[in-house]
Amino acid sequence: MCRQRAFEFFAAGVLALLLAAPGLAQRSGSHPRSDPALEWFKKGEALIGTDKENSDEQAAYFQKAAQLNPQLFEAHYNLGLIRAHQDRKEEAIAHLQRAIQLRPEHEGSHFLLSSLYLQQEKYADSLTAIETILKGHPRSARALFRRALLKDLQGQVAEAEEAYRGLLEAEPGHVEGHLNLGLLLARTDKPEAAVGEMKKAAELDPRLYQAQLQVGNVLMALKRYPEAEAHYRKAAGLEPQKPEVHFRLGDASLYQGRWEDALGAYQAGLLLDPSDRVARFQLGFVYRKLGKNELALKEFELALGGEPTRDAEALSLMGDIRAEMGQPDEAMDSYRKALALAPGDKEVHYNLGTLLAKQERWEEAVVELQRSLQADPAFGAAYFNLGTVYEKQQKDVLAVDAYEKSIEAGLQDSQSHFRLMLLYARAGEKDKSLDHLEEALKKDREKYLPILREELKNVRSDLDSIRYTERFARLLSSHP
Repeated sequence: MCRQRAFEFFAAGVLALLLAAPGLAQRSGSHPRSDPALEWFKKGEALIGTDKENSDEQAAYFQKAAQLNPQLFEAHYNLGLIRAHQDRKEEAIAHLQRAIQLRPEHEGSHFLLSSLYLQQEKYADSLTAIETILKGHPRSARALFRRALLKDLQGQVAEAEEAYRGLLEAEPGHVEGHLNLGLLLARTDKPEAAVGEMKKAAELDPRLYQAQLQVGNVLMALKRYPEAEAHYRKAAGLEPQKPEVHFRLGDASLYQGRWEDALGAYQAGLLLDPSDRVARFQLGFVYRKLGKNELALKEFELALGGEPTRDAEALSLMGDIRAEMGQPDEAMDSYRKALALAPGDKEVHYNLGTLLAKQERWEEAVVELQRSLQADPAFGAAYFNLGTVYEKQQKDVLAVDAYEKSIEAGLQDSQSHFRLMLLYARAGEKDKSLDHLEEALKKDREKYLPILREELKNVRSDLDSIRYTERFARLLSSHP
């Protein structure tokens, strides 16, 4: 019941949009000493490189210069940069739009404007700014990459793929282009092609953590666990302080059945991020596999409070453990909490019904087993247990129906045939009884012959209707 971590295939380059923004513009060339606008501009310019760069004081100097000379491009551009740095986006956009009116060919203004719109998720406006750049600079790598990214973010999959490929045709060594194309291909169910692109990114920049991590993620989705693990190990070597890569290493080991390795990886990740509930859940599962049930319970408890489906699985596993530990009341409580989160889980209804039957709470057991069958009408084990409960209630007709349905559902077990043999014999239906006896003996002769011979020692028996028949004697004496 362990859950594979949901791998995130995201577009690189959305974050830190302004971290590489150009510096403030400085005014070059001679200018009249008496120009007051330029005097105010110079006061702002003097703060570049100081602790007052991007401050309100510096912005005030550039604002004054722009008021005195509305045609001063550098003042508007610098105000756009400062307000962008201060996260005052609308003011930044207004100044950049004015800067573009004054100098339409200035690539940096368009690109920064695109970044601001992108942060506001105004993808169409952001793309318009990029297309303006590409009209004058059709092979600008950063503009081509931004165009592809924006198409990607708008869900225009075919256009985004085409745009990434156009970027890579213009600049084959564009690392982020290969990585993002790989991510897009992974999201669109083209995993082999995705792996190829991501590996190219990793070859171009062996120090690129995200490339190694994402190759591993796609390989995990392909169930190529050893290959995924190799890439996760490379990623861990690059960024050992990242908890996620240790969690992924744990997943790769878990799905290869290497419980001790998985244990070490999850523990290493949780030292870095103790709050990760998915890792807590997986660690609990590993402890369960290692037979350390008390530790498993502790981790499942810590995993609760996150995504409801995972919580339901944790509670279900806690119920299994508590049932095994001889704590039926606590186990049933866990199962009921799991069902409150996932009402249609056939396994939990089945486990709860089975536990209730062991407690001889027959009516409640019937309800839960029937709910299990509502969730999966072909659940053979649930039919068998339901038949057992009906027998305990002396409802033989219902028991026969349940056992028959367990066989119809494909339950490859001799017990249904043996129970039907007894029930049909009790009802005097000899042929049906002997048919099921024959099937039971075919499946497990060594188990049932001693039981039958012991039963025949009784003067009166459920076998009375068949015990004296020739076929019964032949079945008991014949070799398989």
